[in-house]
Amino acid sequence: MTIPWAQNDALFIAERTAGHEFELAVADALLRLGFAVQCKPPMHRADISKVALYADQQDILAGTWARPLWIEVKSRKLKFTDDPATFPYDTTMVDTLSGWQAKPAHPVAVVLISQATGAKLVVPVSTATQWGVEKQYDHTRGIMDRFLCAPRDVLRTWQEFTEWLEKQGRTA
Repeated sequence: MTIPWAQNDALFIAERTAGHEFELAVADALLRLGFAVQCKPPMHRADISKVALYADQQDILAGTWARPLWIEVKSRKLKFTDDPATFPYDTTMVDTLSGWQAKPAHPVAVVLISQATGAKLVVPVSTATQWGVEKQYDHTRGIMDRFLCAPRDVLRTWQEFTEWLEKQGRTA
């Protein structure tokens, strides 16, 4: 018998722990470029009834401590390079619709990092008006869900993103 995702705390913790390693890789890349960065340890819910407490958990805060920018990180089991044209699908999942709607605020960007290559692509949240909702099967969790998906043509390179971040005047 398969345990439903929402009740499978062991899978949640394993996926969250693995994802945190990629958050650290993105934070390290920002640090190497001279940005001030805060990457908190992952918080794990005690059980499914506590899930709402983590809706605004922020992966990375970058910039000045007085006014940091929130950057979300999504590691993907996909192979792509630093060129958006190499992303293997026409759209990319940004978040579950319910997860995005539960956030009291939103990040400035979602960094996609390839678990296969370490390459990073960025979905600026300013492009949200171009996103759509797609019902897709999540193979890891074994469920159908509704996802916010951004078209490939809104993806930006890591270099474009870090140049934008620097223009915000938020370097260390």
